[in-house]
Amino acid sequence: MLTAGIRCALDRGVLPRSLGVPVILLGHSNGGCASLFGLPEFADRIQGLVLSSPLIRMLWVSQWLGPLPAFVISRIDPGAYWPLKLMPEALTSNAEVWPQYAADPLRFHKISARFYFAMRSACATVAARTDLRGLPLLLLSAGEERIVNLGAMRDWYSRLRADDKTHLIHPGRRHELFNEVDWQRTVDETVAWIDARFPAS
Repeated sequence: MLTAGIRCALDRGVLPRSLGVPVILLGHSNGGCASLFGLPEFADRIQGLVLSSPLIRMLWVSQWLGPLPAFVISRIDPGAYWPLKLMPEALTSNAEVWPQYAADPLRFHKISARFYFAMRSACATVAARTDLRGLPLLLLSAGEERIVNLGAMRDWYSRLRADDKTHLIHPGRRHELFNEVDWQRTVDETVAWIDARFPAS
């Protein structure tokens, strides 16, 4: 299920190949984890990969429970939930976005033990996925990351076997680079990276 949305987009969505342009997969946060998780399935259907603050390793997400109590709870009642506190300030330094995030009815406020440990398992899988030869990669990271583990991203990138890889770290910026005060810079960097590799697109 983790990669179902990507599979649907590739199978039924817009088909850039029919227009003669490359397919570039962009995954942010959990979407970055899903992109890496599904690579063995659809690597031959994309021509480039852009990862923005990808979830390579989870930081602890609750201020009330630690990993050991959560593990015990997951064994007793896998469907048990605990509060998830993701403050807008942790996602972006752009204060204009904070009220929009706080009012978003689609954001969730709790997490289950089953989901947490399933995501930890997925992170372990993608952290070990280090062969991207033949697939250009752009990795975008926030220098003031508070949601995912920046150290794990750096470690994964250093172990990465890739013919073409680029890692851009934005100092002073937080998790959602495309919602930051200088979001246009991130867009411009991404477009420039794509244009440099696929000038005809």
